[in-house]
Amino acid sequence: MKNLQRFYDVIFGNLILLILIAATVTLFTMYKNLSSTVQNMSKVMIQDRLNLTEKELNNIFQPINQRLETARERGMKGVFDNIDNQKHLNDLFMPLIKTSKSISSIMIANEKGDEYMLLQKDSIWVVRITKNGSKDELPLEYYYAFDKNSENSFIEKKRYEGKYDPRERPWFKLALNNSNATISHWTSPYTFFTTKQPGITASTKWFDKSSKQYFVIAMDVLIADLSNFTTTIDITENGKIFILSANAEVIGLPKDDRFADINTRKKYTLKRLIDLDIPVLNLAIKEYEKENNTDKYLSFRFENEIWWAGVQSYELSANNTLMIGAVVPETDFSNEIKDTRRLLLGGFMMIMLSFLIILYSFFRMKRANKIILIEKDKNERLLLNILPVKVVNDLKEKGKSDPQKFDDVTVYFSDIVGFTQISSVLDPKELIQELNDIYTAFDEIMVRYDCERIKTIGDAYLAVCGMPQKNNSHAEMMLRASMDVIQFIKNRNKTSKLKWTMRIGMHSGIVVGGIVGVKKYIYDVFGDTINTASRMERNSVPMRINISEETYLLIRDTEFTKTNKIAFEKRDPIQVKGKGTMIMYFVSPFI
Repeated sequence: MKNLQRFYDVIFGNLILLILIAATVTLFTMYKNLSSTVQNMSKVMIQDRLNLTEKELNNIFQPINQRLETARERGMKGVFDNIDNQKHLNDLFMPLIKTSKSISSIMIANEKGDEYMLLQKDSIWVVRITKNGSKDELPLEYYYAFDKNSENSFIEKKRYEGKYDPRERPWFKLALNNSNATISHWTSPYTFFTTKQPGITASTKWFDKSSKQYFVIAMDVLIADLSNFTTTIDITENGKIFILSANAEVIGLPKDDRFADINTRKKYTLKRLIDLDIPVLNLAIKEYEKENNTDKYLSFRFENEIWWAGVQSYELSANNTLMIGAVVPETDFSNEIKDTRRLLLGGFMMIMLSFLIILYSFFRMKRANKIILIEKDKNERLLLNILPVKVVNDLKEKGKSDPQKFDDVTVYFSDIVGFTQISSVLDPKELIQELNDIYTAFDEIMVRYDCERIKTIGDAYLAVCGMPQKNNSHAEMMLRASMDVIQFIKNRNKTSKLKWTMRIGMHSGIVVGGIVGVKKYIYDVFGDTINTASRMERNSVPMRINISEETYLLIRDTEFTKTNKIAFEKRDPIQVKGKGTMIMYFVSPFI
C-alpha cells in the first residue's frame, strides 16, 4: 500500500513538474513573439474602443426607449388624453427633462392635429399648444423660467409666428404608419422644426378608445450631444471615433481641433465623412471601398505609419441602424504592448511561485486535512443558504444564536394569483421550474436592496428588511424591492408562455427572529407585524402593492418617493380579521 502511495506521489509530482515546464515554455514563447501578435492586439484594442462607444450610445438611447414604453402604457390608461391640461403635463415632463442628460424636448400629438410640446431652451421652458393642426388658429406658446431647485414661474404667452401641423412631422408619420405599436421608432437625422437644430427623434403610439384616434408621444435628442462625446473621448492619444447615420451622414464628429468650436460642429454635422477634410479618414474610406472590402478591421499606411480602422453597426431601431467607426495609429498601442510584456513576465513569476507552493503543499499536507477543509466549506455554504449571515457567524463564534427583537422592520408578503388552479393542471416539473425561475429573481432583487428572504410556502414569499442587520431605510428599501418584483413579472410575462400575476402586501413594526429546531435549523420570524403584513397581501389586488398606514407614514416623505413621483392611493377603511378596521394604501409609481 505504501509503495502504491509512493508511486502515485511520484507520478503526481512529475505531472506537476511537466505542467510547470510546459507553462514556462508557453509564456516564454509568447513573450519573445509578442511583436508578431500586434495585428491581433490591434483588433482587440479597436474593438474595445468600439464597445466603449456602443456603451455610451446605450446610455443615451436605451433610457429613452424605456421611458417611451412606460409613457405608452400610461397613455393607454388615459393619462395624456387631455392635451389642454398644460399643468398636468408640465408636472409630468419637466422633471423628466431636468433629470435626463439627452432629452431636449417632448411632444404629444393626436390624429386631429392637437399637440402639446415641452422644450427646454437655455434658461427658459417653452410650452406650445397646437389645436387642429393650426387650421383655425395659430399655436400658443407659454414661457416659464427654468429653475432646478424651485417651482418654474410663468413669464408670458404669445402666438406662434406661423402655422404648424404635428401630423406632418417625421416622428409622427413614422410612429403612426408603423404596424408595431409596442416599440419605439427612431427617425433619420433631420432639422428640428422649432429650434432649427439637427437631431433625431424617438416616438411610439397608442390608440385612445375614448376619442377613437391614435396618440403619438415623441422625445428629441440633439445630435450635438453625440458629438460632445465623440470629439472629447480619448480612445488613444491620436485615435478618432465617429458615428454615421444610416444615410452615411456624420452625427458624431471625430476628435479634431476644429470641432472644439460649437459653431464649427454645426457646420460639419450631417455632412459626408469625406467632407470633413481629415486626410486619415479619407484614406480609410478609400481602403474600405477598395475591392468592396467587407472586413470589420483593416490596416493601411498613412504618412509612413501603420493605422488600424474598425467599424461596428449599432441598431437604433428596426428601421434605423447607425455605424460606429474608429481609426488608431499602431504606435498608440506600443504602451499596451509593453504592459502586456510586463504582465506576461509577472504571470511567469506567479506561475513559478504558485507551482512551488503547490509542490510544497503536496508533500506537507495530508489528504485528511484536504477533506476536512472541503467538508467545512460545504457545511458553511449550506448554512449560509438557509440562515442569515449574522446568525451563521453567531453559531460559529458562540455555538448558538439567541432570539432577538427588532423594533424597526418592514415585512413583505406576496402570493401568485390563481396559483392553486394553475398548479392543479400544470406538470409538476414545469411548475417547480417556473417557481424556481421566479423566486430566484425575487431573491436577487431582495439582496439588491439589503432585504432578507425568510421562506417560501408554496406560492407565498416572505421577506424582511431591517433585520438581522439594522437598516434605517427599511421601508423604502422594501418598497423599491416590491416595485422591482412587479416590473420583473411584467417583463417576464411579455415572453413567457405562462402569464403570472402577484399580490403584494407590506407592513412595518416590531419583529422577533430566531432559530427554530435543533436537528434541522430554520430561521423564522414571529409577531403581530408578520400577521398584519399577511393581511395586507390578502387585501391587495393583482399587480398592486398594498401597504399599511404604518409603512405609508415611513415612506411618504422620503426623497425617493418625491423624486420618482410615487403616489399613494388611500383606500376606504377595510375590515380585517383579528385586526378590526384598517387604513391601507395602494402604491402608484411614476414613469
